[in-house]
Amino acid sequence: MFKLLRGAADEEATLRAQTGLKVQAEQRLLLVIKSRWIVLGLLFVYGLITTFSYYKFYSFSAVLKISTMPLLVLLATALCNTAYHLSWHLLPDTWLPRIKYFIRTQLIVDTLVATLLIHFTGGVISWFWTLYVLLIIEYSHLMPNLKDILVNGSIPLFFYTILVTSEYFNLIHSVHMPFTPHSLQTQPTYVLIVWFWVCFLNIAAIFIGALIQIKEKQAIKDGLTGLYSRRFFDYILTSEVERAKRFSRPITLLMIDIDNFKEYNDSFGHLEGDKALKLVGRILSSNIRSRRIHPAYDIDIACRFGGEEFAIILPETQSGNHRKGNKAPASGAVILANKLRKQIKSSTSITVSIGIATFPDHCCDVRSIILAADKALYRAKQIKDCVEISTTSLKKKQSITVVNIKKADSRKKLRSL
Repeated sequence: MFKLLRGAADEEATLRAQTGLKVQAEQRLLLVIKSRWIVLGLLFVYGLITTFSYYKFYSFSAVLKISTMPLLVLLATALCNTAYHLSWHLLPDTWLPRIKYFIRTQLIVDTLVATLLIHFTGGVISWFWTLYVLLIIEYSHLMPNLKDILVNGSIPLFFYTILVTSEYFNLIHSVHMPFTPHSLQTQPTYVLIVWFWVCFLNIAAIFIGALIQIKEKQAIKDGLTGLYSRRFFDYILTSEVERAKRFSRPITLLMIDIDNFKEYNDSFGHLEGDKALKLVGRILSSNIRSRRIHPAYDIDIACRFGGEEFAIILPETQSGNHRKGNKAPASGAVILANKLRKQIKSSTSITVSIGIATFPDHCCDVRSIILAADKALYRAKQIKDCVEISTTSLKKKQSITVVNIKKADSRKKLRSL
């Protein structure tokens, strides 16, 4: 029932989340595209310098034979990057639903290009294997989760192993480069040392990328409950309130507090208290609107506000009505609040009190929505195991302010007389 009543809100919030995802993905992808242009430019300059330096020692035909394929690979890569860049800007509706597959395809193409450059510049004696490290940094920047980084980060190692093995057993003809001894390409000790070194550095880069991803998640997540942190809550609430002002949309804040939590800790111990906090966190996470398939995102934001207090940000949602004292059926955020309260009570011995406030009905900015929800929570905690909606009326405040201004003006006029 709660989902049906909030169907329109879901659609609006989903559009908001998709827009946010597009902006975030666009920033990351454009950064990668620009970085790719820089790398291509440096490689092209390097190719020109080495080509001209070869003329002092080799004939024109020999230099042309050595340089043609690497330069063609760089040119093909530049064309692919141009198409990649243009398609993102010209076909955004095609990109967003399939963004994961586009990213994966582009990463495979980049790996193939790096492998071709390694092959055409000497194979195992080529220093272009360092491009694999750059690719793994690219993977960790674009991939949405830890599993993707670990799985896709192994692709360069697979390509390099196939290339080195094929060249060593003469399945692929090795390219001889100037100023390097050709015997190294068939020397098993040298080949193994280089292969192990490349694998070691790439695996190290994979784990560094994974560690960065873990640290980024830890920065916005509460370690105990898995909910978003207070810092992330402040950031999201500020942006959502500003968006609500800009588009004249409602946003509701739920403040949730565990009743008598100190006594619960004193009676059962802090370990049981931590279990209770984790349970509340799981119940909150399982009841908010979210999308779990790629691209995954949360529409409602559940946070640990501090201690035994939690908060949920509900974009595009009204506070709704209570059943008691109101003939209209319960609606809006009240349905979710009562559902959470009942689930927590039935799952454990603890109970929760919930305060609700909505912008623009009860407040006018971030500070006032927190204050209004906190006051409603305070009233709920006097009763315990209940839901209270803020009684603060922004319209009433505004009318009182207007009356006070008029009274002040009339006093000034009387004084002037």
